[in-house]
Formats: sequence, C-alpha cells, structure tokens
Amino acid sequence: VAEGLGLGRAHDSQYWEDFGTHLELGWRPFVMLLLML
Repeated sequence: VAEGLGLGRAHDSQYWEDFGTHLELGWRPFVMLLLML
C-alpha cells in the first residue's frame, strides 16, 4: 500500500492535469477513465 501511495504522489500532478483535461472535454471521457480503473 505504501508503494502505491508513493507512486500515486509521484504522478499526482500528471493525474490532476489529465483530470482537468477530461473536465474540459466533458463527462464522457471522464466516465470512460473511471471505467478503466
């Protein structure tokens, strides 16, 4: 779990950049992203 959190923090900025991009594109890409998790 600790390694997972470390990895998450390392890619945190990239994650939020992608998150913002999906919000701009609309809800469909965001839903597709959630389905892939």
